[in-house]
Amino acid sequence: MSVALFEKIYEFATSPRRLCAASILRIGVATLTAVLYLMHLHQRSFMWGIHGQTEFSFYAAAVKPGPLTLYAISGNAIWPELLFWVGLFASIVYMLGVFPRITSIVFFALTASLYSRNAMALDGGQNLLILLAFYLCFADSGAYFSLTRDSAAAHTCSRIAAPSAPALHVLHNLAMFVIAGQICMVYYWSGFYKISGHKWQDGTAVYYVMRANEFAFPPLSHFIYQNAFAVTFLTYSTLVFQGAFPFLMWVRRAKPFLLLAAFGFHAGIAIFMGLVFFSAMMIVADLSVFSDTFYAELGERVRRIAARVRRLRASSEACAAT
Repeated sequence: MSVALFEKIYEFATSPRRLCAASILRIGVATLTAVLYLMHLHQRSFMWGIHGQTEFSFYAAAVKPGPLTLYAISGNAIWPELLFWVGLFASIVYMLGVFPRITSIVFFALTASLYSRNAMALDGGQNLLILLAFYLCFADSGAYFSLTRDSAAAHTCSRIAAPSAPALHVLHNLAMFVIAGQICMVYYWSGFYKISGHKWQDGTAVYYVMRANEFAFPPLSHFIYQNAFAVTFLTYSTLVFQGAFPFLMWVRRAKPFLLLAAFGFHAGIAIFMGLVFFSAMMIVADLSVFSDTFYAELGERVRRIAARVRRLRASSEACAAT
């Protein structure tokens, strides 16, 4: 292996990528967790307490053979109360980016323990959130939008790795690659199991989803399930989107369209099926597959549009004044 080739490989491996995506993912998972804490603020004893939805004795016996969780340490009523408030605080601190390399570990430990305490609070989105929170422990999630920047890349504002921490940059790149692979697997297996079902093959699956009492949204659902074309189109477009996502996410030119399709797809699930947390988690996860260059170009376009809007407003105000 030539020296030039080795240097290229070394530069590729030690140049941190998707720093902005990691920071957005950090904000997303922490915000969703903080919102969930706040939603259950007045129900915390029922959801997570020792005499709540899942009795502590039953919970402790169930998790004893498996990995230890923080909520299983003590059966004292004060302990889950303390963990709840510490978890809420850790979510907010991690969202703000206060020493994210340290708080990412604290956030993951508390969040994983929280959901292990009450499995009935899970809807699928939390499972993915816990996995992504674990991967973020190895990523540099504080390069952007952080109150304290404890990463070399954040200080240099460059994609070129700082010589002092090449191993951390390699670890970050591996973590972001695993995150992208995890999201690919979510879409791939979801599409794979759908396409093997007869209702998806004949184009009627969305009709039955809209008619299910658990997912129905009466004010709007009937506009879809009473329209044969809408049912067929949405059924097959779902299969196309989930089947194509794992492949198109690696194509740079397809990513803007993929982002719009993902947002529309999950927004529809949130509205018509009521799976708001799951949809929000999937949108946050989808945002993590885009490069720093994509976000830089997107930010520049937003700034140009904002500047154009300000000019138009200024000119209209000037015309009105005259």
